[in-house]
Amino acid sequence: MTTKIFYSGGREYDGEGKPPARDVQIILQEDDKGPYLQSGSHYYIKRDGRWLGVDQYGLFDWLLDSDFYNYIVPKHHMLIDGEWRELKDDFELYFWLAEKGLVLFGRTITNKEYQSILQKAKIERDSWRRWERRP
Repeated sequence: MTTKIFYSGGREYDGEGKPPARDVQIILQEDDKGPYLQSGSHYYIKRDGRWLGVDQYGLFDWLLDSDFYNYIVPKHHMLIDGEWRELKDDFELYFWLAEKGLVLFGRTITNKEYQSILQKAKIERDSWRRWERRP
């Protein structure tokens, strides 16, 4: 699946390697119906090969359903790569998820900057539509 991620400040990710985890503004990706834009979320999780925008409860729901994750409350231990570790705080969990490329984080920016990024993303989306292969 083709993916392009737009960040504030004009940065972009084109699908090569691991995406930067913070400051995500818009994700352009394709499904069986064609290209679409995903934006406005606090977190983006990878499910079935696609990035999906979720809130904090959606993130925790996804974590609880994941095979790689076990979180024990109130002791705050986590099974990381087959080894139990005590977490100092929830940020340690977030950093680990970001490092593994499993979760991306959105950021609030000014409306003016967001609209500029949105226009760029729409142009890119429309160019993908023009080049779609039709049967």
